[in-house]
Amino acid sequence: MKPVYINDNMKKLLFTAATICTLALTACEWNIDFAPGKTISVSPTSISLGATEGSMETATVTCNMQWAIIVTPLPAWIALDVVDNQVIFTAKETNTTGTNRTFSVIFRANNGEMVQLAVTQLFSTD
Repeated sequence: MKPVYINDNMKKLLFTAATICTLALTACEWNIDFAPGKTISVSPTSISLGATEGSMETATVTCNMQWAIIVTPLPAWIALDVVDNQVIFTAKETNTTGTNRTFSVIFRANNGEMVQLAVTQLFSTD
């Protein structure tokens, strides 16, 4: 078997690769629980708010582990509140744009599983 010689360029490459791997691993979130049988769901999977300011709808998140809401950015026309497993959406203004406004909310369980909720605010015909 022949010996393997590492030149200066190879050393630099190996050092760079090791540094990138180290940074990637330390930047990860490690509180993920991959226990079987853990799931997340949202009901309903889509909601429609009325056109007027103050219109409200609620979605229920069912999950047997910690979960988070992913929405970036939250549109200026809507407020979102979480009370236990209830997510309450409230229109902050009347929709006078002439078209429905929509966005999506993703709910992510700590095991990485995700579900999506479509939120629509209808437009005012007044």
